[in-house]
Amino acid sequence: MKEYDPKDYWNHRAEKWSTLLIYRYPDEELRIMMRYNEIAPSKVLEVGPGMGRGFITLLKAGMERDDYTAIDISIGMSDKMFKFTGVRPGIWDGKTLPFDDEVFDFLLSYDVLLHVKPENIENHISELVRVSRDALYIVTYAGGRSSHHSFVHDYKGIFDRMGLSCETWKFADDRVHYIIRKKQGLIE
Repeated sequence: MKEYDPKDYWNHRAEKWSTLLIYRYPDEELRIMMRYNEIAPSKVLEVGPGMGRGFITLLKAGMERDDYTAIDISIGMSDKMFKFTGVRPGIWDGKTLPFDDEVFDFLLSYDVLLHVKPENIENHISELVRVSRDALYIVTYAGGRSSHHSFVHDYKGIFDRMGLSCETWKFADDRVHYIIRKKQGLIE
C-alpha cells in the first residue's frame, strides 16, 4: 500500500463527494454553537473545514461571514467548500500556518487531527495554539480507529506536555470534544 499523504488523500476524497455532509450527531452542532456564543469571538479560524459544515454551524450561531477564515491542505476540498458555501479556504502545507501569533479568538478543528501522522501531531497542535488568541475547539475521534489515513493520538498527554488545560466532553463511544482556553481558564 502507498504511504499515506494527507494532501493526496483529501484531494482524492474531494472528487467523490457531491453533497454537503451534515453532523452525524446533531448534539455536536449544538455544542459547538453554544461554545461559540459563550466566547463571542470576533475572528474565527477553521482548520480543515472540509465542505463547510463548521462554517454553516458558526453562521447559525451568529458569526458574521467576514469574521471567518478557513485553511485546508487540499485544493480539492477547498474547491468543494467554495462550491457549497461560496467561501474558498486558503491552502497551507500542513506544517506552518501562514498567520501571525495569536490572531484568532476562536479556532475550530473538526475531525482533522485524527488524519495527522503521529510524527507531525505535536507540531500541528502547536501551530493551532500559536495562532489562537484564546479558544480552541477540537473535535476528534479518540477510539481505536487506526487505519492508513487515521491515527490514534494521546491528545490529553500532548495537551499536558504543552501546558494546556482543557475541558473534555466525550460524545458517543469514540468522539471527544476538547475546549482549550489559553487566557481565561476553562469555561464553566
